Amino acid sequence: MAFRLTQYSATIQIAKAGCALLSALVITGCGGGSERPCGVSADACVIAAPPPVEIWWDAPLPDFTENRDRPTVAILGSRTQILALNEEYLEEGATAVDDQDGDLSSAVNISGQVNSSAVGDYLIRYSVTDSSGLDAIEQIKIVRVMTGTAENLSRRPLGSTMANFGYLEHLPLDYGQTTGSKPPLLIYLAGSGANAQFAGTTDPTLALEAIIGNFGVPKIIEENQWDNTLPFVVLAPLLGAVPSAEYNERIDALVEFAIRAYDIDTDRVYMTG
Repeated sequence: MAFRLTQYSATIQIAKAGCALLSALVITGCGGGSERPCGVSADACVIAAPPPVEIWWDAPLPDFTENRDRPTVAILGSRTQILALNEEYLEEGATAVDDQDGDLSSAVNISGQVNSSAVGDYLIRYSVTDSSGLDAIEQIKIVRVMTGTAENLSRRPLGSTMANFGYLEHLPLDYGQTTGSKPPLLIYLAGSGANAQFAGTTDPTLALEAIIGNFGVPKIIEENQWDNTLPFVVLAPLLGAVPSAEYNERIDALVEFAIRAYDIDTDRVYMTG
């Protein structure tokens, strides 16, 4: 599954005008007014770029190579589990096999925590390495602790998943509960003022707040202005200083990660920003 943005021309619809998709989603405006740091003047947006935060841009790309020699992991149970508040979470585990080593289920590494006393979308990771040092493609389960509502915006800092960016995540209210059509994916690329080098912190979780402060879809979601009937899984990556030579490859890798990690309709993948 070597996805490329150029190969998505038939399925990814890119909103070339920043407001076009948002207005179609019944979202008013693309920002503006006195609250914007730049106001209405483009000249006011010209800011001297600080030094790049290299690790947040140069994180290794995830390896999705379809290598028959690498082990495979299969999650037991559903990829999305729904819990009521204070309901106990029982980990079902995963199996793993390898042509060379056979059954590796006992070697599967499971990481992540679920706090069933707090509403949230919790991420559990499943990985394994065989005796020759080959890693399986990591699998992910999302455990949703819900009341009548769900987590608005989850923070996924760099290193908390195998994605090459940290990102903000929003899941629709019925994600993981319907057996009908899968939700579409919306990837939101923030303005350059939200890049990692402008975050004013080296903490990868705190740095994600720069995306919210840059207005747009994540801020709308964070401030409970988002229409929760919209079906989108929304991911907003924290970019770093962008080297043009590798930009496409890194965005490609994020798209492929999202398609593998989330239960989405791969014929409805959108980008805006």
